[in-house]
Amino acid sequence: MDDFQQDKKDEVKNVLKSARDVGISFRKLSDSRVHGAHMSMFKGRGLEFSEIRGYVPGDDVRAIDWNVTARFGHPYVKEFVEERDMTVYLVVDVSGSFDFGTQDSFKRMAAAKICASVALSAVKNNDSIGLVLFSDRVEKCIYPSKGKKHMMRMVHEIVSFESKSRGTGLKAPLGFLSNVIKQRSILFLISDFMDDVRDYSRELGYLSKENDVIAVDLYDAREVSIPDVGLIELEDDETGEQMLVDTSDASFRADFEENVRTDRERLIRFMRKKRIDHVSVSTTDDGSSKISGLLKMRAKRRLSA
Repeated sequence: MDDFQQDKKDEVKNVLKSARDVGISFRKLSDSRVHGAHMSMFKGRGLEFSEIRGYVPGDDVRAIDWNVTARFGHPYVKEFVEERDMTVYLVVDVSGSFDFGTQDSFKRMAAAKICASVALSAVKNNDSIGLVLFSDRVEKCIYPSKGKKHMMRMVHEIVSFESKSRGTGLKAPLGFLSNVIKQRSILFLISDFMDDVRDYSRELGYLSKENDVIAVDLYDAREVSIPDVGLIELEDDETGEQMLVDTSDASFRADFEENVRTDRERLIRFMRKKRIDHVSVSTTDDGSSKISGLLKMRAKRRLSA
């Protein structure tokens, strides 16, 4: 085994070692007080329709099917059974910009740690979990399965996969997912979103109608703010283009930060419009804790609705 392969193997071990259960069941949060109704922190029924049957004393009136009742002249209720399985997809950016990082962690490693924690929770809940790696195209798809071995394979792919393209483009991957996913699923879309949201808004909007999408916006501090360090040469991780800039120029720094802020605000507005939960995570953040906090907030919101 060469040094490069050993380094990747060590990175996978470190990622798996750092994984922590996000503390939430992906299947459902049930309200036992409501028979035939279900409240989940994720979109999706949680309970599947089974049959229509006659009302018997003790049934919750909220389960009555009023259309059938009106047709036959006496009350009928909808019978539900628990969903048997929940499928979670990790949709992860592996473009050139995801190999960027200036402090303790590269974006790709931060993404791997988040994915490991989500996957660990899925393993504990006996849920199926799949992986889609993308750049400006679908680079690799691992279809949903269960178990620790499957989880370890996915983490290894995120850490070590070498993409064919360096660019970021969400339109094609999101369209691919809409065609592949056959039942309502939970999708963690993990990217730096270095693509104009107007280019993929249609695909993301459609996907979020049919599934529950959680957008995780990963960034490095130096991508949102440039310090005054004089003349430096910058290189675009996706195009390879190089340019010499004077960071001591206050107007340059201000324009740079304003452009970044405008792009991020546009993304956030779109996510809110489509009711897609969105969380920003820095490479220096504890990403697993931020994801756990988001999911627990969603759970409280659903239960109080």
